[in-house]
Amino acid sequence: MFFDLDVVVRRDPSELFKVSAPAGMYHGRWDRSEFASHGGLLPQEAFEKDDCVRGCVNAGLLRLDPPVTSVERRELLDEMLREVAKLKEDDQSYLPEQYFLVKQIPNWHHIKVAWNCEVNPRWSVVERHKGNSKLEKCREVIKAELPRDWFELCETQEQLRSVGMFHFSGLWLQPWWYLNMPPTEAHQQLKKQFDKRDPPGMVALAVAEWLLAAQELKESAVFSEDETYCFKQQLGMLERTAEKWWDGVQSCNACGAIQDDYDESCEECEVSAHLARVVERSESATVSTSKGRRQNWDLGGNKKRRQRKKAEKDSMELAESRCRRPSPELGLSSQ
Repeated sequence: MFFDLDVVVRRDPSELFKVSAPAGMYHGRWDRSEFASHGGLLPQEAFEKDDCVRGCVNAGLLRLDPPVTSVERRELLDEMLREVAKLKEDDQSYLPEQYFLVKQIPNWHHIKVAWNCEVNPRWSVVERHKGNSKLEKCREVIKAELPRDWFELCETQEQLRSVGMFHFSGLWLQPWWYLNMPPTEAHQQLKKQFDKRDPPGMVALAVAEWLLAAQELKESAVFSEDETYCFKQQLGMLERTAEKWWDGVQSCNACGAIQDDYDESCEECEVSAHLARVVERSESATVSTSKGRRQNWDLGGNKKRRQRKKAEKDSMELAESRCRRPSPELGLSSQ
């Protein structure tokens, strides 16, 4: 079992040994939410189709079965290193080891998102170039570009707490930024800071549990004296860096959330305003649809009434014409 360094394991992962190797959570353009099952074999089209690379596996957690002997493992490693040396500039990627592994090792199986849950808010703010201008930029609120199963995992607090491992992928959030706070205080701070961006509270829960794990490691007796000293030194350095950073931040005047580089409003305010506009547009669309249906009903009702009146008028005229028809015997009107 391979674990990345930027994770916090919340449950015993022994159950993953029941999943056939190699295995990892699928990442890419193939719809894993629709077609992949936990432990199921991933089709080749999920990784490559029509000479187009479509995906890989997330290296935050991998289930591998390396060769049994050290000699065989060394041979496999040397072979992979030779293949790496052949890579060209066109093969470059920001996920190099992930794409390389799925090319070198066949028959990958899927590990469900609960065992590799990437820590992200549902909503965030990004800067984009405005139109075709390279100088003028605008800020835009976007929804997390993650598969449906990730969103389903965060629907309720019960589902969120079923996560086996949180993965702090990316650079936008580092849990050690909150090392100067106790876990409970950091949890409260993050719940407030991400109230609109992360309603389920994934960010707050993941960071608080990482801090709790760091505390447990400091007090653990399983490491040697030298290992414990080195760990505490590194952790202390990060804690001092976090304290220095927190001394320079300020709170948003509107909502009180922490901000460090926004002059007019914080991300929390921008997301809140965006969601309010979404609700307003949705309500307006509902009202417009309701009015449209009512108008269509009125038009339909008027049309039916006109048709009924015309039919009644035609019927009366027909009856009158029959009554005025001359009698064949008397040569007079039959009135």
